[in-house]
Amino acid sequence: MSHILVCAVPNPGHVGPMLTVATHLKEIGYEVTFNTSQYFREHVESAGIHFASMIGKANYDYRRGDGSGEAGKFVDPKLHLVQTRFADTIPDQYEAIRRIQSHTPIDLILVDTMFFGIYPMLLGPR
Repeated sequence: MSHILVCAVPNPGHVGPMLTVATHLKEIGYEVTFNTSQYFREHVESAGIHFASMIGKANYDYRRGDGSGEAGKFVDPKLHLVQTRFADTIPDQYEAIRRIQSHTPIDLILVDTMFFGIYPMLLGPR
């Protein structure tokens, strides 16, 4: 059976729906690995799905502030959030995928709408 890697940014609104999909895929016979932050490890493993942690900046806890501190006074807070939670995490999301692929044959990668770490794969060889 095929092995599917499911990736979700570490926020309940992203992880919850993707975990539902991952659980369904597992129930119909696929091997599934779920990639998100350590905060969601227990949620993923309690569903009987293999967990693979994000790394670096991508492995954040959504319950903590966006780290804007002083920057929030000078930058639009929404723009800062997009930068720190979605754009700045791309290299670490991508690296986590590459690490998973280095030891697990993956047939399909399924990502949520804001998981941008998949885009660097479009620039390289298949």
